[in-house]
Amino acid sequence: MTVKKGWGYWKYEGEEAERNGDFNKALELYSLAIIECPSNEDAFISRGYVKCDLREFDGAIDDFTEAIEINPRNKYGYINRAFVNLNLGNFEDVLIDSTKALEIDYSDKDAFVNRGMANLFLNNFDDAIQDATEAIYLDKYDKGYYIRGLAKYRKRDFNKAIFDFSNAINYRSGFSWQCLFFRAVARARNNNYEDALDDFKSFIGKNEMRKIQLFKDNLAQNKDILNDIPEEMISLIRLNIGNYF
Repeated sequence: MTVKKGWGYWKYEGEEAERNGDFNKALELYSLAIIECPSNEDAFISRGYVKCDLREFDGAIDDFTEAIEINPRNKYGYINRAFVNLNLGNFEDVLIDSTKALEIDYSDKDAFVNRGMANLFLNNFDDAIQDATEAIYLDKYDKGYYIRGLAKYRKRDFNKAIFDFSNAINYRSGFSWQCLFFRAVARARNNNYEDALDDFKSFIGKNEMRKIQLFKDNLAQNKDILNDIPEEMISLIRLNIGNYF
């Protein structure tokens, strides 16, 4: 007699495959779990995670949406759908889903981080600062200082931006190495070229080419900050470090 394997078995096997980095296998196994129990929201959430790893973003959104339809109180469906939309540039959708997640659980720092990033890209700087402050209160090691620092920088409050970037660096929080660059630019805007130059040197560090490429990728939506670097500072960088700008 063959014993039928339930959805829990397939989900467990999917988790094992995911831990081993075999995302295609994990996708197949989570799909089997869903076939066995189409009303299991957790299986849809898990499959959505794997689709994100495979960069199947539209499919991930579909799975997170399905989880929400099964259980509208599942905050992870909203949080993860917001994260995918953040990466796709659908910032208004991020605001909606993050706000819904916070209505369910106001203590979820990921929802504040997602909404803060979306507000930052939408130039809602005061809202971004408020979200980032809540995120910092919940977890100072996440991306709150990075978000708040950039928002304050965009408001041209360079001293407070430097304070937040410094905290991100000291706590080694999310995007701390990017904060080293942004602190350098903020210091340059304050005409503190000596400290700015030290920050640029530290930013480039040992992994020179990798960090420069990573920075260029990250700066795609922050071109205005790169354009803020004073010509005198650029000359010092070229003289003391290299011709990067």
